Formats: sequence, structure tokens, C-alpha cells
Amino acid sequence: MVAIADCVGFYAAYHQSTEPHLKGAPVVALSNNDGCIIALSPEAKALGAVRCSAWYMVQEEYEAKGFRAFSSNYREYQAMNKRLMKIMARYVPRLETYSIDECWMDLAGINDIEAIVPKLIKDVKQLTGIQIRIGVAPTKTLAKVAINLAKTTPDNFCILDNSDRIQSALRCIAIEDLWNVGAQYAALLHRNGIRTAARLSVTPEYWVRKKMTVLGWRTLQELNGIPCLDLVEVMNPKKNIGVGRSFKKTTSDEQTLVDAATYYSFRLSEKLREEKLVATVLQIKLRTNKWRVDTAQHQPCMVFHLDKGISNGLDITKHAQQAVRSIVAANRKSRAQYKYMKFEINASGLVPEDENQILIGDQFDAGAKNRLSRAIDMINLQLGKGKVCFANNLSAWKQDTKDKYIMRQEYKTPNYFTDWNEAPILH
Repeated sequence: MVAIADCVGFYAAYHQSTEPHLKGAPVVALSNNDGCIIALSPEAKALGAVRCSAWYMVQEEYEAKGFRAFSSNYREYQAMNKRLMKIMARYVPRLETYSIDECWMDLAGINDIEAIVPKLIKDVKQLTGIQIRIGVAPTKTLAKVAINLAKTTPDNFCILDNSDRIQSALRCIAIEDLWNVGAQYAALLHRNGIRTAARLSVTPEYWVRKKMTVLGWRTLQELNGIPCLDLVEVMNPKKNIGVGRSFKKTTSDEQTLVDAATYYSFRLSEKLREEKLVATVLQIKLRTNKWRVDTAQHQPCMVFHLDKGISNGLDITKHAQQAVRSIVAANRKSRAQYKYMKFEINASGLVPEDENQILIGDQFDAGAKNRLSRAIDMINLQLGKGKVCFANNLSAWKQDTKDKYIMRQEYKTPNYFTDWNEAPILH
């Protein structure tokens, strides 16, 4: 048997769990730059809040109803995710993190599943304040069916452990709601009279394989209780890692753009070291506001192919600053006045740091830079982001300059899990 656990309105639930006075209050989490609603608490849904609504359009109406909105804080969400995974790992032999708010669990060898599942839900709620749902079934696809039904049960779980329960559940799932069935396949199945998961489960294999390729065939097999998708305990290495943020206001000022490049390059280097990877290709982009038809558009990009893989902040920042200065110099030469609203830096050609090819005579230099970067990571983790930086990067970390290129977060909560200085104090 396999199970999937899903957090209920994870981003909004995080804010309710770290701000206890919000328990029972309608809470929404906003996208970057406080643009749209991306997560809702059950209380917010009950009052009619709609996901993807532009916050500036509904703010007055929702605040009059007592809504509380919060800016997205992804590092905090990731920290809560790690806490959730550690708690759930106590109950199962194997676990696969599927997304920031979902994970698969292997229940092999667990006899009393109906007793374990509600206890797990209760413990997660008690230790984190996050409400989770769990769907249990013989295969991953059936577990996805189970968790859809768990949304309608007061116990927040559904167990499909026999053929009668499975068939009854499949009759309740519309084909467009079935996992791994996209819009095009759903339209194809509708045209052929297949409108529910139960109907698909009895469709001839040759037809499914011909019309839906091997992915559809796997879905068919899983609907009939034959596992085709294994749990992945060790995820494949990432192929690329990127950091990109929109500014509060558009700008053409060279120093502001260089500071933005410095700030986000440092974050990229942190991500690479967290994943224990090094990059052999760096891509730096600047973006104007594509929605403004009254201004000139410019999307410059520079790519650096490196002789060796890097993950330290010194080298990554040097390349990013060089790219931005080159772009600004070219604009100045052509007398162009572009106002940029976004900086992006992407690392690709990633290899594990212990497999990085070091150039002859460069081993000491690379090792020293990596050790220095890790030491800075440890200090900043304890004292706060940006407390230690390089002297030529200092202006990027000053609060009065950061406000020019850091995205809008007017409703940001403290970094309870990732900054000791902002951790709550009990009196």
C-alpha cells in the first residue's frame, strides 16, 4: 500500500500556525510582489475567496470581511516542509517528497493502517499546526483518487483497500480530475465517451496505448491495482537552478542593477551549496516590463561557459556584475534608455561538487573560496542574512538600497525558522 499526504492550504496554514491568534480567521497568502492570491485557508474559502484573484482588486472587500493577507515567504515554507517530512518519516519505512506540500509514503509492513493514519494526522497538527489529508491505496494513481475523496470527509483521510471501495471511488472521479490526465487527453476521452475514472479502468489496453501512449497505459494499469510508479527516495540531481525577482519599481540606474545582481547572485550560490552542486554555465538576464506597451522593450541576456564548476559567491557575483555592467555600457553607447523591472540568474550544466573537475594549479584557490563561502553561510544562518558579506558587495546589503530592487512584501511576517534574530521569544 502507498499513501500520499497533502497539506490543506499550506502557505496560508503556515501563517496560521506561526501566528496563533489567527486560528479560525480567514487567511490568504499572496504571490511575488503581493500580486495575486495563491493560497487560502478553509475559512477564507468559506467566505468566497477565489484563488488567483488580483489582491489590489479585492483587498478592500476582503479586508472588510476580516481577511488577513500575507506576503509569500518561500524560505520559511521550505523550513516548515522539512519539519513536516521529519515528523511523517517517523511512521513509515520510506518517504518521497513530491512537492513543498505533498509527499508519498510507503506503508509496506504496516498492519494497522486505519489506526496509524489518523494518529499521523493528529500528531502533525499538534506539532506543527498544519492540517494534512492522507489518501491510501495500492498504487500512486489510486492514492491520488483517495486523497480527492479525503477532501470531503471530516476525518481528512480515505483508505481504498479493497476492490469494492476502489470501484466506488473511481465512479466519483471525473476523467479531467484524474492524476496524469491533462486537458488534451481529457478532451480525447470525452469525445470517446469516457467520462469517469471507472470507465477508463475498463477501457481496452490496446486502445489506451495507441491513443495515450505509455503514460496512459501506466495510468490504466495503476487504476486496476498494478503498480507502475515506484517511490523515489533519492531524487535525480537538478538540471538547473535559478533566482529571478521583479523590482518594486523599474530602473535604469547602473548601481541599482549591479546591487540587484550582487544580492541575487549570492542567493543563487547559497542554493547551489545547499544542493551540493556546482555550475558550469551561468545565464544572466535583465527584463523590462512586458505589460507596458508605452515603453521600449529589452530582454538582454549574457551566458558564461565556465572552465570549471563554481558555487562560491565570489565567482558567481563577479560574472553577474560583469554582465550587468556590459549591458548598461552597451545601452549607454547606443543611447538607449531602458527601464528594467526584473533580474534573473540561472545556473545550468550542474554537477555534484565532489565530481567537479579542478584545473591544474587551481585546487587550493577553489577550496579556499568554497570554505569561505560555507563559513559565511553558517554565520548568516545564525545572525541573519547579509550580516557578513564581501566589502565590494556592501552596498547591495544596505537597507536603503535594497528597497529599490527587493520585491514588494508589504505583508511579510518575521523569518521565525530561518533567522535567529526574528525567532519568537517566550516570556
